[in-house]
Amino acid sequence: MRLFSSLIGQKRAKERIYHLLDNDLARTYLLTGPKGIGKRSMAMQMSRMLLCDNPSSEGACGVCGPCHYIEQGTHPDFICLYPESGDKSVKVATVRNRVISDLRMYPQISKRKVYLIDGDALGEEGQNALLKSLEEPPDFSYFILTVSEAERLQKTVLSRAVTVPLNRYTENEVVEILKASFDISSSDAALFARLSNGVPGVAIEMSKNNDLLEMKDELENILLRLDQTSDSEILTSDFSFFDANKSDIDQVLSLLMSFLGQFPSLMNPAHTEDLQSPYKTDMMKRMIKTTGLTPDRLMRASESVVLASKALALNCSFEPTIARMLMTLKKEFTNAQSS
Repeated sequence: MRLFSSLIGQKRAKERIYHLLDNDLARTYLLTGPKGIGKRSMAMQMSRMLLCDNPSSEGACGVCGPCHYIEQGTHPDFICLYPESGDKSVKVATVRNRVISDLRMYPQISKRKVYLIDGDALGEEGQNALLKSLEEPPDFSYFILTVSEAERLQKTVLSRAVTVPLNRYTENEVVEILKASFDISSSDAALFARLSNGVPGVAIEMSKNNDLLEMKDELENILLRLDQTSDSEILTSDFSFFDANKSDIDQVLSLLMSFLGQFPSLMNPAHTEDLQSPYKTDMMKRMIKTTGLTPDRLMRASESVVLASKALALNCSFEPTIARMLMTLKKEFTNAQSS
């Protein structure tokens, strides 16, 4: 199996990488993008292409000797510099010992040597130590650096690298990545994809978080019983849920917005397959029917969540902000029928 083409998404980046590597246009490459976007996975596939005996536009062949060695982690021409367990940075001594001292030695198995380096973990001293190697690398040596933001690196390092940005994924691509990697329901995969803001690593972390699923379930139950809950209960027991999850309030409000966003699908029965909590469909239908919920009311309910999120971002007081949001939600869901 061709390994490069097996990566989901990032079509533009993959096309550019193949063009650069096939035409041997640079010795140093810089992959940029937010944490969890898949920089290291892409860098590994680039490394495989450079070391493979039979690479193509679809990537390394996956079957030649060098491909087997790199898969087993024993390829002598592939040097990976990421922080060791418990460390946050790549030490200067590591750069000197594993890169500078090794750089002029000829490849042992492949035609090239590849140095894969975590740029986020490379401090100023480490970058300075690496600079000479980037300036005058042997013809057979290639560098691939990964970094969340290019500005984290010195201009002297940036000037010697070709930058390839990795873009955020679509929700469908994140769902595909999740389902290819884990045994996960379509509804949960869709939820995590929506909350991940196009970053698969964020969605993967969410999928491992059982507390998040419990939080989601409790939040949905609060909303689904709003029309049957008194004002005093909303400001005490319901508020206590938000207070208990104050440290994760951004995630809580994102979950709330995601759930509110499912009601329009039930107002249009042709789209009910899009629901992320299909097992609660009957409860949602009951609420729509008994309250006479309208799109305008739903929009105002959603706006109250957005306003609460903005207010908290501006350091407004937590208790009155959340209380105001809850009472607005109560009003829009309970009094919809009388409007």
